Amino acid sequence: MEEQKFTVTRHLELRTAWQARYCSSHGKGPTIGLNSEMDALPNIGHACGHNLIAISGVAVAIGLR
Repeated sequence: MEEQKFTVTRHLELRTAWQARYCSSHGKGPTIGLNSEMDALPNIGHACGHNLIAISGVAVAIGLR
C-alpha cells in the first residue's frame, strides 16, 4: 500500500493488524472505509478464503484512490 501512496500504520492494536490511509489533496468529498481480514485456520490454512477477501479490499482501495 505504501507503494500506492497510502500512509500505512503497522501493528494497529495487534501485531498482525495494519491500517492504510489515503487522503486526496482536495480534502473534499466522502470518507470511505474498507475492512478486510486475512487469517489462517489451524489445520486448514487459508482454505477459508479470507486471503481472497483481503486482497479484494486492497484492490478496491487502490481503485478508489
